Amino acid sequence: RIDGLSMNCDSLSAIRRWGELGPGRNIGIRVNPAMGISRAQNEKLQYSGVNTTKFGIYREQFREALAVARDYNLTITKIHFHTGCGYLTPQLEIWNAIVDNCLWFVDQLDTVTVVNVGGGLGVPHTALDNPLDLNRWAAILAEHFRHRPQTIEIEPGDYIAKDSGLLLLTVNTVEQKMETIFVGVDAGFNIALEPANYGLPFHPVPALREEGESRTVTIVGNINEALDVWYAGIAMPQLKEGQCLTLINAGAYSSSMASNHCMRGEFKEFLLL
Repeated sequence: RIDGLSMNCDSLSAIRRWGELGPGRNIGIRVNPAMGISRAQNEKLQYSGVNTTKFGIYREQFREALAVARDYNLTITKIHFHTGCGYLTPQLEIWNAIVDNCLWFVDQLDTVTVVNVGGGLGVPHTALDNPLDLNRWAAILAEHFRHRPQTIEIEPGDYIAKDSGLLLLTVNTVEQKMETIFVGVDAGFNIALEPANYGLPFHPVPALREEGESRTVTIVGNINEALDVWYAGIAMPQLKEGQCLTLINAGAYSSSMASNHCMRGEFKEFLLL
């Protein structure tokens, strides 16, 4: 037993197993409102919503979850939800509905002192994206919690870290195939999975300002898989082999998800203070 450590359970099984290990403790429960939110409502970035997911306890299971907790004298002091990531201002109406939905779970108990609203706050990934309106985001929470006694927790790690990371690459190939100009670089999707796996683009910019006429190119990596595309169809100054190219938005989960796929997993990280 570790004093001050509180477990957050997101399944009936987890509640039971935790109860067997330490009956009589306080716990949190992750709930699933059957609504999801993400950048451009990309389902790959949603942890609840259209598809049934493994995350959290659904409303239909909640009574059973409370019964399991009672069996082990567990007190539920926290309700937690995290329904997706990368959302921006256009998705704030959905955010409002999700918060409203999740308060149903809070209202079933008189022991909840904390509501964790998860993370998922997005940053711009393309030139067409605008920054998330944090004032509107906060106003939604204030409207729902103004007269409630609970403390609000948030998990803003990705929002803070994503813009702080840059991926520096070297152009090694510039070649036109049919109607597409491909710019190949010396790293592939195994170095940073988000563009290929989740459709979260890392916006490319030349490391040094380049003058001259722009042309539309597709930035691709060095892995022998068709999904190894960093950015498709972007207008850029004419790039030359040997030039340095920068991909922004590469902070947060990039290196933590990297692999040695195709034996091309070597990279270096530099922390600038």
